[in-house]
Parts: sequence; C-alpha cells; structure tokens
Amino acid sequence: MDVIKKGKIFKVCIPVLLFFIILAGGCTVESGAARRNVELARSLYDPAYGWQNHCDAAEAELNTALKKSPNDTEAMILLGRVYLEQARSMESRYLRKAERNFKTALNYNPQLPDAYIGLGDIYIRQGKYEEAKNEYKKAVRFIPGTREIEIRLGNVFLEQGRYVQAFRYYREILSKDPNDVEAIVGLGNVRLEQRHYEEAVNYYKKALKIDPNYPYAQMGLGNALMEKRSFDEAAARFERVISLSKPEKYTHFSEYALVRLGQIRLEQRKYDQAGECFKKAIELNPESEHALLGMAKVYLAEGKKTDALMKVREALAVDPISEFGFIQMGELQMLGGNYDEARDQVNNAFGINPESEEAYYLQGRVYLTEGKLDEAETAFKKSASLEPEYYAKPYLGLARLYLAKNDKTEAVKNLEKALSIDPLIEQDLKKDPDLLPLAELILKKQQH
Repeated sequence: MDVIKKGKIFKVCIPVLLFFIILAGGCTVESGAARRNVELARSLYDPAYGWQNHCDAAEAELNTALKKSPNDTEAMILLGRVYLEQARSMESRYLRKAERNFKTALNYNPQLPDAYIGLGDIYIRQGKYEEAKNEYKKAVRFIPGTREIEIRLGNVFLEQGRYVQAFRYYREILSKDPNDVEAIVGLGNVRLEQRHYEEAVNYYKKALKIDPNYPYAQMGLGNALMEKRSFDEAAARFERVISLSKPEKYTHFSEYALVRLGQIRLEQRKYDQAGECFKKAIELNPESEHALLGMAKVYLAEGKKTDALMKVREALAVDPISEFGFIQMGELQMLGGNYDEARDQVNNAFGINPESEEAYYLQGRVYLTEGKLDEAETAFKKSASLEPEYYAKPYLGLARLYLAKNDKTEAVKNLEKALSIDPLIEQDLKKDPDLLPLAELILKKQQH
C-alpha cells in the first residue's frame, strides 16, 4: 500500500513534537520594549500539538525584538522555533534560518538546552539522526532526565529502525507517568513499523481513552487500520482529525489526513473522491509530496499518463529521494516500454527501503513484461512475504505469471488469495480477458 511512511508522518510518520522548556539561563533582554515583542510573539505562536498558528506575525515581532536587543537569546530560540514550524520540506529555507538562530544563541551562551533541542529537531527533520541524537544528549547535560528529551531520543531510534531502543525509551517514560499519551503513541508507532498492527491499534486506542482529541493518536490509529485494510474505520479517524483542525491552526494535520483519505479512496477505486482529497491537500501545501503522488495515481487510473508523469516529477522535485516517487516513476517508465529506466527507479527505491513490498512488486511486473518469468516469480514472492495478509498485488502478479507458465492451478490459488485481501481487484481485471473469467468464478464460489 502506498503510504506516507508510517511512523514518520508519519514511516507514519511521528512528526517532531515541539515544545518549550524554561530556558536555563543566558537570556539577556536589554529593553522592556523588546520583552513586550517577545511576549506578544509567544502569544501569537501556539505550540500546542506542535503546529503553527500565526507564525508570520510572531516572526515579525521577534525580528523587531532582536533589532532592539540583538543578543536576546530567548528571542533567537523562539524565532528558531517559529522558522521550524514554517518549514515545509527537508531543504526549506526556514530550516536554514532556524538552524542559524539556534547556533547564534549558543554562541552567546553554550548552556542553552532549548537551542540544542532545536538543532536536534532540525536534524531529525532532515534525516540526520545521529546528529539529532548528539544534540539531544548535549541538552541532557543541562536538564538530565527531562521527559521531552527522552521522547525525542525515542523518536530518533524509531526513525533509525532501532525499535528495541525506541521501545525502551517510551517504556521508561511510562514508568514515571503511565498516562503519557505521547509515549503510548510512540509504542504504537514502534509496533506499526514492526507490522504488528493489532498491537499498534491497541496502543493508539489506549492513548485516545486518555485524550480523545489527540491528533497523533487519531492519525496513528487511522494508519494501523489502513494497514489492516479496514478502510471505512480508518477514514473515520482521518475525518476526525480534519474536524479537530481549525481554519488557521494545525494545517499540517488537515493536509496529512486529506492525503490519507485520498489514499483510502484510491484503494476503494473512488477516483473522483480521491482526486478531491489530494487537490485540497495541495491547496494547503503545494509541496505535499504524497498529495502530488496521489494525484499522479488518480491521473494514471484515468489514463492520463502525461498528467501523471508531471505530478511525479513535481513530487520528486520536492523530495529527490522519495521511495514512492521512484516507484511511481518506475511504473510510468515500464508502461512506456523503458524497462532499463524502470529497473533503475526500482533500484533507487531499494536504496531507500530495501524491504519495500511495492518496489519488489514493480520489479516483478517489469520482469514479467520482459518475459523473465523466474526472476518475476522471485520478486513477487518477496513482495508477498513482506505483507502476506494485507497486500494483494503480488498475488495478482503471481496469478498472471502462472498463467504465462500454463499452471492454472497455481494461478487460481494466487488469484483467490488476492481477491480475499482485496475483492475490488475484480474491477481492475475488466480489460484482462485471461484473469477476469477466473476472478468471476472465484467470487461466485466464495458467495456460495
């Protein structure tokens, strides 16, 4: 299933949790006027749940404060936070501005834990996990045992795929406060990444019992339900996230939920509804990689290959190392008969995620199209092994492959498996004169 990476929101998927710790000294405010600008900026910037409110106005107030008091480290750190909120992509100019403010504050006073935490949050956003961990550990020297840093360290290990260590950090937090919803969601994210979907669902539901409106728990539960192919239940969770979002606040939540809703509608073959969701997400954020890729899938389903190719290119311009961008580009290249280029794109995807079930499935399709049946069989079986109960496409690929080998028994067995996971596959076979009759017979047998 094409997803925003689960745990990384999300691989997801969770977004950096933003907060403020009381600054440990070093904030020099030289004028009452500058102090008023800082306090006004703080009231404009709402860090609740980690997303922006009136960031532009807060930015203006903080720049004014720094003109009045150039060495006000509190203003520098708050401005860094505001820039971090405004950053939309890993290479955003706002990330560079945020980094500059945190480092400048540390030049004035190297004992500011908030500045180290800010740098760590930037690096985790950029995928520089070791650098992030180092910055968080610097902060720990000044505020040891701080729960917010432990959460972040757990998140770093989660992003690195070091699930045992991440689980340990979250459990340590819960040993001190059993109702810490962020830590409970962290445990859910670990289980989601490990493909233990039922356990993930239980953790997210536990978090929602404590805070029914906690958006990360709602989104995590929606993701786990999507992986279980419980699409209507998942859709309800993402619709709830949108209803919790306010017009000028938490737009990232709405964007994310709209993308996920669009992906659900794609799975349900409701292409018009999917397109509407992706378009709304793009309105909120024109650089929404997954919304652009979702729109590409809609166009491809409608037979608009040129439009699909344009959207994939836009997505790869936003994130040049996008696993799903490479996969979709590979599919388009394969459909255009450019098999070498398609294989290159598959290899690019493997470079990011060696266990990508979608990349293995596409690899199998390329080999099958070329008549390399043994290689195709290996790729499809690997894809199926990664998500044996929830990903139907590799079984469909195997059904086609066994028909090509004149092995009708194996073809029927794999087609039955595909249809048991996703009955809507029958709609995809309308133009397949070989598999459609088999699918119709299987579905009739299942109905009786």
